[in-house]
Amino acid sequence: RLGIDDELRRLGVKNGDTVRIFEYEFEFTD
Repeated sequence: RLGIDDELRRLGVKNGDTVRIFEYEFEFTD
């Protein structure tokens, strides 16, 4: 899961909902 936080910070994502969606997406693709 390394790089995901960096990616989100790069996009400037600070929305809990968006982060949750990203986590779910990554979990499914993981």
